[in-house]
This record gives sequence, structure tokens and C-alpha cells, in this order.
Amino acid sequence: ISSGEELCFSYIEHELLCESEEKRTAVLDMDFKDYTDNDEDDSNEAASKKQKVAAKKNKIKVGPMIDALVQNEIMSTQAFERLELILDLLNNPEQVEPEQDFQCDKYSLHSLHAITLDQLGRSTEALSEWQACLKFATKNFPAVDETTMNLHVQAALCAKHAKKLDIATIH
Repeated sequence: ISSGEELCFSYIEHELLCESEEKRTAVLDMDFKDYTDNDEDDSNEAASKKQKVAAKKNKIKVGPMIDALVQNEIMSTQAFERLELILDLLNNPEQVEPEQDFQCDKYSLHSLHAITLDQLGRSTEALSEWQACLKFATKNFPAVDETTMNLHVQAALCAKHAKKLDIATIH
């Protein structure tokens, strides 16, 4: 990076970069506040916070359905039960509102599926899931992304365990 060159920092997860601008904007609810010299009035701030809380209660959740909490819940189940649950979610997705239909939910489920298959010693099947995740990542994530590199490592390890050394060396 050259001196004076602009940098950009995204406040949303890179998995969401493939979503529409409307969805990315809706997810970006960081409650940023502009501070000025006139921001001393605490009563106005308290009223504003109450309005925001009331608005959030009436609002449909906008964002990936398979967020960190749901991922943790899925991963806390026993491996065979988890496998069945993930396959059910992948093969029979719930009908959701268009603003709640995120591509990254499918990516997350494929990642969890790959991890579960790997834990069960089903390396060949896990490898195809890691490769599906890599396809999504290389299409949608920034170049030389940390997550994409990690997916390559996972795919290489799976290929090695599946005795597919030619595929392992590619990753």
C-alpha cells in the first residue's frame, strides 16, 4: 500500500458481499452516532433510544438466518443428528421473505456440512462440500481472503485423508 492510498473497511461480514446493496444496507445496523458540540442533551438521546428500540420490535429480522447463534446451536447437536438437520435445511429450505433470503445461508450450511462429514471420517464427501464452499468464496469474497485460504487448507486436508493427493496439492 502506497503512502496516501485510500483503504476501505467493511462493517459487514465478507459472506454478505455477494448480496444485493439493499440487503447489505439493511444488515448494516451499527448504530453509528455523529458527535457534535450540541450533543449534550441526554433527554433527547434517551427518547431517541426508546424510539429505536420500539422500531426494532416491529421490524422483521433482516439478515442471514444461519447466523453465529444458529450455527452454534446446530454444531452443539450430535454429529449424526446434526448431519440430518443440515441436510434437511439444505434440501427443504423454509419459505422466507425475499429480504431474508441470503445466499450466504447456503454457504454456511455447506460449511457446517463439510465440518460434520469430516468429523464422521467421510473425507471424500466432505471434500466435495469444501470445494463447493471454495467455489462460493472465490466468486464472492475479496481476493486473497483469509477465509478462502482456510477453505483451501480444509480441502487439502480432506483430500489427503481421502488419499486424493493430486487434489490435495492443488489446494
